[in-house]
Amino acid sequence: MTRQAVEGWDPFVSLVRAHCGLRLDVPRCFTPRPETWVRHLFLPYTSTGTVVAVDGADFDRFGTHHSNFVLAKCGEYVTRTTDITKCSAFVWLMGRKEDVDADTDEIFRTFFVSTTTETR
Repeated sequence: MTRQAVEGWDPFVSLVRAHCGLRLDVPRCFTPRPETWVRHLFLPYTSTGTVVAVDGADFDRFGTHHSNFVLAKCGEYVTRTTDITKCSAFVWLMGRKEDVDADTDEIFRTFFVSTTTETR
């Protein structure tokens, strides 16, 4: 996504350079285009228990949807999210800022993981 948002930049090369302690290879001057606003959503587990349903995960219905990864699976025991490494799903959006904002609001409003109330 970053490669699409910043013309002429290879984010993978920059990542490797950063890990080697080298300077990032970012274009000296670029103007982000309004149609290339990028957002990464972290969708948390809001409760602890066994997952019984995952609703609203049809993210491709959104015009700004770039990609997603849903970790929540029915039958699995999960704990309430306390950091970004234990989320129920990740969604990447790209488009005009106002469209990304609208889709973000709708995703947070309609995506839900239902769990039992049991604890272990």
